Amino acid sequence: MTNEHLNQDLLQNGLTRFLSGSDMSDIREHLKVSGADASEVESVMAHIKKLYYAKRRKRGMTTVLIGSLLLVFGCVFALAMHGDSTSFRTALYGPCIVGAILVCWGMVDIMGF
Repeated sequence: MTNEHLNQDLLQNGLTRFLSGSDMSDIREHLKVSGADASEVESVMAHIKKLYYAKRRKRGMTTVLIGSLLLVFGCVFALAMHGDSTSFRTALYGPCIVGAILVCWGMVDIMGF
């Protein structure tokens, strides 16, 4: 078996474990047990982390978009309901608070915390 083929097998094994929901430390330990040296393990783990953070960034962008739309919807709805004080508060604070929380949550995912 060539070195390139071994690296592809390790990468495929790591990705399979990642997609099944295994923790990063479990994946690293499994790769070490399978006979990979430290540089190969780190190379595979770097690739898996890159995919993990790309997935989180995509989810974060979607969350920020939904939150932003809720913020705009809350403001527009509040302007349309400005005559009734109870509806105004509900329309303004309800979607706007949820939208602000979603925007913050999405930003956390985008930044990778």
